Amino acid sequence: MKPTRLTVERRFCGPPDHANGGYVGGLLFEMLDPPNQCAQVTLRRPLPVESEVEARPARRGGVDLVAGGEVLVEAEPANLSMEIHPPVPFADAGRAARDLPDGAAFQFRGCFVCGADRGPRDGLGIRPGPVPKRTTVAAPWIPDHGLTGPGDLVRQRYVWAALDCPGAYALHLNGAGDEPLVLGRMTAKVIHPLAAGERCVVTAWPIGADGRRLFAGTAIHNEQGWLVALTTQTWFPAAGRVPGA
Repeated sequence: MKPTRLTVERRFCGPPDHANGGYVGGLLFEMLDPPNQCAQVTLRRPLPVESEVEARPARRGGVDLVAGGEVLVEAEPANLSMEIHPPVPFADAGRAARDLPDGAAFQFRGCFVCGADRGPRDGLGIRPGPVPKRTTVAAPWIPDHGLTGPGDLVRQRYVWAALDCPGAYALHLNGAGDEPLVLGRMTAKVIHPLAAGERCVVTAWPIGADGRRLFAGTAIHNEQGWLVALTTQTWFPAAGRVPGA
């Protein structure tokens, strides 16, 4: 690839005034050359929205986002092997999402993926709630036609975005408290294409912790239970790292 200038629109924010990490990861995933089924994205610094950055080719076939001579985000091809929690039926995922406490303190309410202040077709509306007797959280998701590219298939940037926030919800709802979390690293593997209008379930679960680092897994299944995509994630408490947190 050649160096490319790009700007993330405010619509695709996560924390206030900063891009959603999963969305950014998906953008870079789309730029990998040759296209790869799996990538690891490391967010070194928050990426401001409406601010031009440069995407540059990096070592090992990767892509870096750079601003002012500083690398903000790194993406590179990767491999991923992990245990996945069993899928949740679509109706059960809807009930789990409805059981999420109103006004959850840990939310970034304007987040493109999970923000409660985003209207239909403006955000993804993925706000997973607890699945009874499991550490899994789940939410239904039906991607709309505004998220598609060629062939009416959902763009990878939106698949990655959908995988992002549920990991934080799994951590919060399994003992991590209400302090907002920010994504530090995400390794994602996309297995099957996803069409607009497909009824899907996004699930997530905690994996563990190491000091301030918290680990989660997330997955997307279609209504037939086929695995669409999966991730492992590293999260950090947001205080002091993101304005407004």
